[in-house]
Amino acid sequence: ISGVAELACAAGLVTRQPWAGPASAALLVAVFPGNVQFALDRATDPDASPMVVALAWLRLPLQAPMIWAALQARPRD
Repeated sequence: ISGVAELACAAGLVTRQPWAGPASAALLVAVFPGNVQFALDRATDPDASPMVVALAWLRLPLQAPMIWAALQARPRD
């Protein structure tokens, strides 16, 4: 379901829909706890690749600038 929402938000951002920025930011906030849980699960999995663990943690701080960018999206005048 979140993938469908991501695609809808992406399409809205590309076509400069007024709802797309706030919806994208809300989606990023909503999935953040799941991303934290994924990182925690990978960090405690002895079979997890160190690269996967590192990428799981590195993507967390990237959500803040993505939320900011989504909120900056404006429809064309």
